[in-house]
Amino acid sequence: MPSSKRATTTSAAKAPAGRPVDVPATESRIAFSYLRVSSAKQAGEDRSGLDRQGDAFITFCDRHSLIPSLDPVVDRGISAYRGSNRRKGALAAFLEAARNGTIPEGSVLVVEDLDRFSREAPSYAEANLHQVFELGLAIGICRDDVIVDRAKYDTDIGVRLQLLVRRDAAHDYSRKLSERVLAAHERIRERERNGERVNTHWRPQWLDYEEDTDTFVLNDRWPTYRRAVDLCLEGNGQVRAAQALNAEGHLNSHGKLWAGAAVGQVWRDRRLIGERTYKIPGTDQYETQAGYFLAAITTREFQRVQEIVATRAGNRGRAGRGDKRHNILQCIAYCPCGERLELQSRKKPNGTFHSYLACKAKKRGRGTGFDYCSAKNVRYDEEALLLAFMQHRWERYFDRPSDSKARRELNRQIREHEVQLAKQREAQQKTVTTLVELAGVGGLDVGTANMLGKAAKQAEQQADATEAALQALNDQRRQAELRPNGEAMQKAIRERVEKFLATDRLDPTERVRFNAWLNTQGLSVYIYRNQEGKTILDSTIEDAKAMGMTDEASLEALRVQMKQSMG
Repeated sequence: MPSSKRATTTSAAKAPAGRPVDVPATESRIAFSYLRVSSAKQAGEDRSGLDRQGDAFITFCDRHSLIPSLDPVVDRGISAYRGSNRRKGALAAFLEAARNGTIPEGSVLVVEDLDRFSREAPSYAEANLHQVFELGLAIGICRDDVIVDRAKYDTDIGVRLQLLVRRDAAHDYSRKLSERVLAAHERIRERERNGERVNTHWRPQWLDYEEDTDTFVLNDRWPTYRRAVDLCLEGNGQVRAAQALNAEGHLNSHGKLWAGAAVGQVWRDRRLIGERTYKIPGTDQYETQAGYFLAAITTREFQRVQEIVATRAGNRGRAGRGDKRHNILQCIAYCPCGERLELQSRKKPNGTFHSYLACKAKKRGRGTGFDYCSAKNVRYDEEALLLAFMQHRWERYFDRPSDSKARRELNRQIREHEVQLAKQREAQQKTVTTLVELAGVGGLDVGTANMLGKAAKQAEQQADATEAALQALNDQRRQAELRPNGEAMQKAIRERVEKFLATDRLDPTERVRFNAWLNTQGLSVYIYRNQEGKTILDSTIEDAKAMGMTDEASLEALRVQMKQSMG
């Protein structure tokens, strides 16, 4: 940022507070060169655009007896069409310095042409000029060989009209260029929607593109990203996952160590399941194209990763690095009122500690599922709780009627797409046959040929789109068929809990790992004491919904039953 001192130039007359003066043209003034190029390509190694603008600045200062500053104001790769340079570029910093008094009043901001300064719509461009004048500055334009301050702008109608023409021409040129670029991008997106792969350079680091076969294949970088996904599924956070990747010798795409934030970006990257996402120009909305890349993991795995990331984001602070997981059911144990249970300890008269699970809602006097919470504290007998957890009816939870319903709906959509595809291919073939027959008998004029050719192309595009959608649906069905059933999940949970009880329960590291595994399985339970004082471990309302109890009356009956059981 330029940092000229007032002592380097002849002082201007003092202006009243809050209103800068117009400096007479006879005084020597400091000139600052403003150099801008819109793209990083223009600001490449040859720097031809910036050098040309710099050369014009020196000769302009000589002609107008200006003192050239050796510290230019440079914006590389910043557009002036929507005012990015005045909001966040070097120009914005220069104007702020003038506002703070670092830039002397009467200084001249020299540009090669007015479009270097602004290409915004007329009303914004006019305001930008007045902002310069309000700061007591002038603007020098090399192309017109003129210095314009407030006085000249207000009194010289010829200069004012000249700037108006330059301003409108710059904006009109940028607007038309923007429209052409957007149209070109839209044509590319349309081609890619029809199955072409145009911008393959957007592929992820774990894929290579084989041009001969027009396919993506996994490369030797994939094991690193596969390991990153597995670390999430094991219950690790971003920081721990990055530490594990670095310890195992996995480097990122730049050959450097992984950072936690970079691992998080990988977990949220939808290219893992083959999707490509476009931002719709001029909006904050996005368009997703399924099946563009090779899917590296299943949709179920990706959904599980997103659930884990969301759960961890919602439970920040619950599991710090020093957390020993004194409550092994942390974050999955609930009171019937809907609030989480937290582990508390109380010192007995004999010096020992009594640990119990207490409802967080009792501190506030009410819960989310009941009018009030009167749940009794549950003695924390970890081994007994884990045994009850292991024997819970998880096979019913994972054999969800909702899943069966989803599979039936998926099969229905596949059948509909198969019928639609057959009809579209048949219509395409009929159009092509008609075109060939007419051409063979010489009864094909230019208009008919164009019409039939366009119809054949449209039919082909529709059929290709339907075929791509059908392929995506078949992929979903295959992934659903790979999901373990309730019996397999019940067996896996039993084996994992038995192993933990037998060997790992006292190891702090294994306690953290086991609790993280519980949280990644999507499991949750109610724990409470009934009227007889017996500890009950039961399904949560969410489990009841998953097992088919979707109507509110059934859920309310379950709540009442638990409330009565609790006394």
